[in-house]
Amino acid sequence: MKRISIKTMAVALFGLCLSACGGVNQSDPESVAEAAMECYIKDDYEGMIKLVDPSKTSKIDELTQRAEFVKQNAGKPTSTNRSAKFDTLVYSSIYPNEASAYYSYTFTDKRGEENTWKMKVVLEKKDSKWWVDRIK
Repeated sequence: MKRISIKTMAVALFGLCLSACGGVNQSDPESVAEAAMECYIKDDYEGMIKLVDPSKTSKIDELTQRAEFVKQNAGKPTSTNRSAKFDTLVYSSIYPNEASAYYSYTFTDKRGEENTWKMKVVLEKKDSKWWVDRIK
């Protein structure tokens, strides 16, 4: 059996952490918002869980349920040609640990019609890390 060095294992673990919907710099709110939208576009709610503050158990439970729904409905018609374009990042003037990233989310629905929605990723800063609070 081949022995794996601690250094090799650490590098692999680091790469696995970065693969959750792309590399995420949690000290940068825009990086967290980009990763959240990437997860949203791919219906990767398991990846989104990694972007939520671990103490937010109800949010994690909700995302876990969504991930299960996606798995159960795999192969059923869904929207296609999904993309998101970053518009702007706004820091809250009332809540210093909150920011919102705005996106134009474009997709083709099940009927073949193209749609563009304005999306908002609300972020929360805790212990110098930015976390996804919600996407609306």
